[in-house]
Parts: sequence; C-alpha cells; structure tokens
Amino acid sequence: MTHPATPAPRFDVFYRHDALTRLLSDYVAAHPQLVSLQSIGRSHEGRDIQVVVVTNTRTGADTDKPAFWVDGNIHAAELTASTACLYFLDWLVRGHGHDERITRLLDTRTIYLCPRLNPDGAELALAERPRHIRSSTRRYPFDEPPVEGLTVQDIDGDGRVLTMRQRDPHGGWKKCASDPRLMVPREAIVHRSEVTAVYVVDTSGRPSLRQVRTGTASDERAVEVLAGVRAGEAVALDPVAAGALRVASP
Repeated sequence: MTHPATPAPRFDVFYRHDALTRLLSDYVAAHPQLVSLQSIGRSHEGRDIQVVVVTNTRTGADTDKPAFWVDGNIHAAELTASTACLYFLDWLVRGHGHDERITRLLDTRTIYLCPRLNPDGAELALAERPRHIRSSTRRYPFDEPPVEGLTVQDIDGDGRVLTMRQRDPHGGWKKCASDPRLMVPREAIVHRSEVTAVYVVDTSGRPSLRQVRTGTASDERAVEVLAGVRAGEAVALDPVAAGALRVASP
C-alpha cells in the first residue's frame, strides 16, 4: 500500500489550530505504522487537545512500552515550544529506518507529543488582533461548581489576603525568635572575630554595622536572629559590598 509523502512543515511560522491538526493528521496518513493521533480532551472553547503517539506498532503497542512525554505551548504565547515539538516529531519520523538510534528508540519505546496544551490561548495570541495572556481564555473565578477541597474565599473572614509559610527543614529562611514576622537569610550575617553582625540599611540607603545575636542555623543559607534587628528594617544580603559602600560614603 502506498502512503502519502511525509509532510514538510515550516518551522518559521506558527500554525493556527486547524492547520496544526491537519499537519498532524498528514503525519498519521504518511506513517500509520509509526504515528497515531489522539485527543486527550477539549479546551474551554471546545478545541481538541491533540497528542501524537510515536512508536513502531509492528514491535508492540504503545501502552506496552516505556514512554517519554513531551509537551509545549502550556502558556498562551509560548508558541516556539509548539514548533520545537513539531521539529522533534519530524526528526523522529524521518530518522526511523535510517538512523540506528532513532530506529531503536521507536522500536522499543513510545514518545507522546502534545504540541499545544493550550489551544485557546494560542489562538488568541495568533489572532489578527492578538492578545497575549499568560494562561487560558477561561475566566476566573470559574463558573462551574467548586471542586471539593478547593475553597475560593476569605478562609478566616478577617478581610485580609496573607502569604502562607510552609515549613521546610531545608528552606533558605527562618523566622526571628523575637519577632516571628521577620525572616533573615544566612548570607546577611557578618562574622568579625567574636562579633556577629549584619549591615542594616537606613532609608537613605546608607548601611551601618549592627551586632546581632544568632540562634540555630537551619541550613547553609538561613540562620535565626534572636536579637538586634527589628521588623521592617532592611538588611544587606552582600555584607562585603555593603562594607565597601559604608567606607566610601561621606
């Protein structure tokens, strides 16, 4: 049976959704034993999210082989990633049967390629009057029923949106014992003989050396400050540069 020729995609343009779908279908028509196309779902605006399955089906089904996943265009305007996926697909298809490594790869493994995870955002970025958004065209907050466990609301009802700290034994910061609102990194600490200090920068930008009392070091970057620094004060993270600036200041 004669199959159509391998398509020759352009890598200097960004394909719209329909053109991209036709191009992927052309690869399937040209190499049905290597390439198949599946929709893993639909976008908010109803476009198929296409996944190209690349493997030699004569040596086994894709689900029976170890697999590798590649995707692109997660964010709306990240169109070059989609082109990179197309290039990878073309390289694999043209190399099978000619390149020993590619042939062995597709004979024993499966490659799942999703060139465009965000078709709605990409269409908006490629429109005649484009808009560049970070994610999807789906509006937030979402209109559908909430997912159990995800609550979009002021949890404690105090009218404030705050930053949540997650305890991490390897984190680069640690709260101050005298004021738990204050976090100090390890590199801000200066050791001069028996003196431990930090450079505190005032509102005019001038640093001044101030002795502090330190506690437990959580890792190589963070150390607990027990006394000597007040909440809201700026601390220089590069004590060498701050010391040089102090000497040079009038």
